[in-house]
Amino acid sequence: PELSYTINRCNITFAARAAKQGGADRLEFCSALAVGGLTPYADLLRQIKAELDLPVRCLMRPRAGDFLYTRDELELLCRQIETLRSAGADGFVIGALTPEGALDLPAMRTLLGACGGPAARAKRPGAKAQAAAAVQAEPKTYTYRIAATYPHSTGAYTQGLQYVDGTMWEGTGQHGESVVRKTDLATGKTEVMARLPRSEFGEGITLLGGKLYQLTWQSNTAHVYSLENGKLQKIRDFRYPGEGWGLTTDGEKLYMSDGTATIHTVDPATFRREKRVTVTYKGAPVEYLNELEWIGGKIWANVYTTDQIVVIDPATGVVEGVVDLAGLLPETEMTATTDVLNGIAYDAEGDRIFVTGKNWPKLYEIEITEK
Repeated sequence: PELSYTINRCNITFAARAAKQGGADRLEFCSALAVGGLTPYADLLRQIKAELDLPVRCLMRPRAGDFLYTRDELELLCRQIETLRSAGADGFVIGALTPEGALDLPAMRTLLGACGGPAARAKRPGAKAQAAAAVQAEPKTYTYRIAATYPHSTGAYTQGLQYVDGTMWEGTGQHGESVVRKTDLATGKTEVMARLPRSEFGEGITLLGGKLYQLTWQSNTAHVYSLENGKLQKIRDFRYPGEGWGLTTDGEKLYMSDGTATIHTVDPATFRREKRVTVTYKGAPVEYLNELEWIGGKIWANVYTTDQIVVIDPATGVVEGVVDLAGLLPETEMTATTDVLNGIAYDAEGDRIFVTGKNWPKLYEIEITEK
């Protein structure tokens, strides 16, 4: 199918099951890996392979259908291919052309390397890298129990979530629908506090020092609002390079994700990046870090398109734990607009953890236990 940014996992799963029932002997996974924004659903690929036991070939579709890539787009496409390889893809359909319409051989060699060709074998980590990975402690794995359930708007494409003094603050995405809103969990009353222009796609939010900070996806802009008497008043904007995804704070600094394996430490007064860490799981980079939350001195991060949250040491980037939230939202409550898990909030005073997803009907308070 032709897939949009709000690609729906439930529909794809149903389509794959129908194909198997109809006699398909393989699947072609067109996750619209357009370098213009979509990220591969690696966890969905794993699920489909495990359930249906069919080989899956991934069609790496370019942004505009012309197979012309900039250098940055080519690098992103390679990262997406590598993610799908790790998820078990059996093959890829790739292409790269020059502006004149000839085969772009250097770009094809790069893509073939990402698919597992000689270039990929040449880039295997050396002894030092392997040794560094080996000394990392085995990450803990956690499961969950639902402690409480609250209503959540199915029109809220959740990008940022934070709990402060009994109020749940939420930043949502989508062009023309991006808002900052707050919800009183005790009463369920929701109020929209700020709206972005149609040209901007809202991303992560966090509150610090009487201000609310809000990222945008590809507008390179962070909006800053003052918070007085329960109202938001925009006071300034900051510019930053690259994409904006998740945002959190330790009470002094801001921590920002950009869809890669990198977390940036940001000065809230200037929005200048002071340092960065690469997040790794057993030595391998963890791409697509999304919504962030600071809990007990660690950064908790949604990994986009998965049901997992990684618990990160902010000083080293090492993943110390993985929270598996598979099955949190029952399939019976999914609709055509239900999207992925995203959104973590923490009530420090009550030691409560809240999670939800994009266009989910519920917000959950969960308790986690080590497996």
